Amino acid sequence: MRRKESYQLEKVTLNLRKGDFERLRSLHGRLGASKVVREIVIGHIKRVEENVAQKIQTKIEEIV
Repeated sequence: MRRKESYQLEKVTLNLRKGDFERLRSLHGRLGASKVVREIVIGHIKRVEENVAQKIQTKIEEIV
């Protein structure tokens, strides 16, 4: 049984290199290229936000 995602989706246009979307589709089969792209974006945002939070914490520690 497929687990329902717990967040709302927004339809957007994303420009990729020619053939990349099809390649993702062939590599990940049933999971789907859109899901793979979504998970990549989610992971990237989490890493960036964690990095920013660490930098802020470092600056606070330098001040204190």
